[in-house]
Amino acid sequence: MRNWSVHLALMTLGQAGSLAAQGQLETARVPSQALGVAKAIVVYLPASYETSSRRYPVAYYLHGVAGTERAWTKRVALDSIADSLSRAGVGEAIVVMPDGDSAFWTDWEQPDAYWQGCLTDSARIRPDEPATTDCVPHARYETYLVHDIVPFVDSAYRTLRNRKHRGLGGLSMGGYGAIAVALRHSDLFSAAVSHSGVVSPLSIGPRPCRSKHCFASTVSEILEHRPSSPQRLLVLAFGADTSGWWKRDPSRLMDRLLANGQALPALYLDVGLEDPFLNQNRAFADRLKKRHVRYTYHEWPGGHDRFYWRAHAGEGLSWLLARIGR
Repeated sequence: MRNWSVHLALMTLGQAGSLAAQGQLETARVPSQALGVAKAIVVYLPASYETSSRRYPVAYYLHGVAGTERAWTKRVALDSIADSLSRAGVGEAIVVMPDGDSAFWTDWEQPDAYWQGCLTDSARIRPDEPATTDCVPHARYETYLVHDIVPFVDSAYRTLRNRKHRGLGGLSMGGYGAIAVALRHSDLFSAAVSHSGVVSPLSIGPRPCRSKHCFASTVSEILEHRPSSPQRLLVLAFGADTSGWWKRDPSRLMDRLLANGQALPALYLDVGLEDPFLNQNRAFADRLKKRHVRYTYHEWPGGHDRFYWRAHAGEGLSWLLARIGR
């Protein structure tokens, strides 16, 4: 069942009138040593930002394949959702939406292998984006997020600069990125939200096998179950054999934290009942349950599309604000 305060807040979308306080969007360019280029970020500043001197928690929201820094505002209206939650008293945060290309928010196994070919590739995933910014010399997107964007945001805006007040959110590819980066950098992020995330990359769904969930033994087997994925980029990013995939697998990252006695970030996942990644989310949730890790998990009607994300982004953001806004 939906949290009632969130439901009421979302009902106000498009009904608040022109006098209602609204947050502001601005675009900045972040020089990135990790990537070798400057990349754009869109930053949502809450309505009270300009009239107060307070510092704010920060939520970093990661887009999916073929998205840009504008995907969360154009396709999901995350800024309007944040405004509605603020008006309902749920909380406020600075929301940062970076451009991560279609690179899965990870440091690639072959980080320098794509640049030259990308510059002249007529079949680029985002042909509308200039090749000079869509193609990067070094595909180290996790390092870019953690070591370039976070310090930039903390220096440019009035942020609460600690783990407790920093969280991640994402959808699809970005859902994977939010969970994986939070687990790999639990010293920086205290919570992560995944909508329709690719959270068990080696999962190939329920089939006759020894365990409840089946996992691929070869990369070819993985790609057979991803006919619509950017397969060439997946191999460059995760590797040509499963060792590179397993070391980026959220379950393995979680196991590493538990083995080292480190604090886990709070985790939230939701997925549509008609989503092709439904079994991946169930597999990851089962792993969390078996390891006695606390988490929040929802399955709702819907597919892998903006209608589902628009309907449920408010629940995720509300959950995140309740944790990083304390």
